[in-house]
Amino acid sequence: MVQSHPLRVPHKPGQYLSPAMQLFNSSARISVESCTHSIMSPSNTLEDWAAKGYSQLGADGIIHKLFSDLDTTNKVYVEFGTQSGSECNSRRLREVCGWTGLLMDGSHENAAINLKKEWIMRENIVTLFHRYHVPHEPDLLSVDIDGNDFHVLSEILRTFRPRVVVVETNFGLNRFTDMTRAYDNKSTWDGTCYSSASTLAFTRLARHYHYSVVGAMPPDLFWVRDDVLAAKEHVWYSNTNDVSKLIAQAYASWNLIATQLGWHRSEGCAALFRKRGFQTSAEVISRTPGGAEAPVHYHH
Repeated sequence: MVQSHPLRVPHKPGQYLSPAMQLFNSSARISVESCTHSIMSPSNTLEDWAAKGYSQLGADGIIHKLFSDLDTTNKVYVEFGTQSGSECNSRRLREVCGWTGLLMDGSHENAAINLKKEWIMRENIVTLFHRYHVPHEPDLLSVDIDGNDFHVLSEILRTFRPRVVVVETNFGLNRFTDMTRAYDNKSTWDGTCYSSASTLAFTRLARHYHYSVVGAMPPDLFWVRDDVLAAKEHVWYSNTNDVSKLIAQAYASWNLIATQLGWHRSEGCAALFRKRGFQTSAEVISRTPGGAEAPVHYHH
């Protein structure tokens, strides 16, 4: 999870600000007192609904819009990589909208909010879901572990079918790059951009498991299961599954924000992945559970 930062994004008068940049320069907020959203836009672009309640940036507003359109079934969330749970994608759902669910984090626990202290790995994630009685089709799954996100999510989708998925993505890798961090079940984030996987890799994972990528709002991608979308014939979102168009604004936002926060390093993210090892989406998806690890590539 990216730590909150009270910055304002510098810009010239009249310069276009994408939704992510606007969140830094405005009071785009969603109610944490009632399960309502003050934004009533006719836009089919999910980023235009972004607003912050307890989420990292604008995910609360987008999640509210999605379930207003798609309805809920069980109001169950699963979110991991939440730290203490004070700033995450499910807190507003739990406190304001009547949802219940499971939180997990490698360093925190809190019985009051059903936050379990668990080290999340590809090898144990399905077991943990069963241990904590996660339903086969929770309404929301949110993934943010700053490293093995792609590998763990891929493992989950072999067994579980969440209706909506939010996953933290590496926007430092351009839209044409298919890379995921090489799997390491002991890894922790070291503050560099060697983390998670590219937008293209996640989009290919989504399509493999019959999900549509409907929104990109740094630092997250938003997916909806294809049959859930198909059941709502009048619901559609701009640029769905069009990687280039979907994330063009997201990259501009992310690069400017990353510069402000000092995340840019002397070498680019792709170069760092090549140096430290990467795998492709197809290699990870095709790996046999319990079988040999997908090959790791190094390009110097």
